[in-house]
Amino acid sequence: MVTSARWSAFFALLVAVFVFALPAWALKNLGPGDRISDVSVVTPEGRTVALSQRLPATGGLVVFWASWNPRSQETLSYLAELHSRYSPHGLVVLPVNVEHEGTTLEDRQTYASTYGTWGLPWPTYFDPALDAFDAVGVISLPTSLYLTRDLIIVGGYPGFPGEARDALPLLIEKGLGIWKPAVEVRKPTEIRHEPSNGAGAVFQMGRLMVGRGQRRKATAYFTKAANLDPGYPEAFTALLYLAHLAGDEQRVAAGLGQLKEKGAGDVRFLEAYGLSLLVTGQQEAARTVLAPLVDAEEPHPKGLLSLSLVHALEGDVSSAEKILQRLQAWPVGGIPMAIDVSAYVDPDASPEQRWSDPRAVLLRLLELN
Repeated sequence: MVTSARWSAFFALLVAVFVFALPAWALKNLGPGDRISDVSVVTPEGRTVALSQRLPATGGLVVFWASWNPRSQETLSYLAELHSRYSPHGLVVLPVNVEHEGTTLEDRQTYASTYGTWGLPWPTYFDPALDAFDAVGVISLPTSLYLTRDLIIVGGYPGFPGEARDALPLLIEKGLGIWKPAVEVRKPTEIRHEPSNGAGAVFQMGRLMVGRGQRRKATAYFTKAANLDPGYPEAFTALLYLAHLAGDEQRVAAGLGQLKEKGAGDVRFLEAYGLSLLVTGQQEAARTVLAPLVDAEEPHPKGLLSLSLVHALEGDVSSAEKILQRLQAWPVGGIPMAIDVSAYVDPDASPEQRWSDPRAVLLRLLELN
C-alpha cells in the first residue's frame, strides 16, 4: 500500500522538477567514486534482476525516468541520437522507470507502451517500489548516472537543461574511458585592430584623402584617429608613411621612436614598428624586429607578412612563401589554424605573381590600398 507520506514526498519531487533550477550534482548522499548498492529492477517481462547483471564490462548509463516528466523523453531521445556515436565503444543505456511507488503490471504495460512510442533503441526497466530510486538517492528526474560494472559512480547529471547536450557526451566518454582532455584553443590574434571612439570612420576619411592625393587633409584625419584611439596602430603607421612621402625626417624619426616605445609593451605596435621600418627602407632593421614573431606562440599575421615582404624585396620569394605557408597552418593550442590573409596577398596566385608588386602589398598592410 502506498503511504500518504511517500505520495507527499513524490509530489514534492514533481514540483521541484518543474519549478526549481536543479543542482549540479544528481544524488542526495552519493558522489563520483562512491559505490551504490546492487539494487533490483524489473524487466519488461516482469522478471526481477540485479542492476549489476545488466551492466557490461564497460559499465552503463542508467537513466531514471517517468512518463509524466517531459524532460525524460527529451533526455532519452537525445541519448538515442548519441547511440550511433558511442555504441561501437560499448555504450549501454539502461532506462529505469520510476513512475510512482506501487505500480502494477497493468501500470507498467501502460508506461512501456508510452515508452515504445518514443522510438528508442533500448528496452526500459521498472522500479515499482521505488527501492532503487531511494537506495541511489535520486533527487530529480530525469537523472542520468554512469556506473562501472562494479557499480562505482563515474558521474551523474540531473534534468536536461541546455548544458546537458555537452555534459552528457562528456559523462559517457568518461564512463567508457575514451575521454581526452580538450585542447585549449585560443582565438588567434586578429589581423586588424578594432578601433574605438569612432577612430575607424575617421581613419577611412584619411584613407580617402590619400587616394585623392590630399596628403595634408589625410594627415589631419590620421592624427585625429590616433588621438581618438591611442591603441590604433594603423593610424600611427599611416602618419609615418605620409611623413616619409613628404621627406619630413624629423616626423619620421619621432614616429619611429613612438612606435618602438609602444611596441615594447604591445605586440601590435611591434608589428607596426617593423612595418614602418620597412616603409622607410630599413629592411635589415625590419627583419631584426619582426623575425622573433616566427616562433611566437600565437600568430601575428601583419608582422609576419611584413617579414615576408622583406624577403620578397630581397628577391627571396621562397622564404616569403615559407612564412605564408606557416600562416596557413599555424598551431594554435596544438591545432593547425589557417589565418586568412587574402586582404593583403592573393592566396590563389603563383608565388612570383603574389610578390611581384611589393608596393601594393605594403599599402595593403598599411590599410591604405
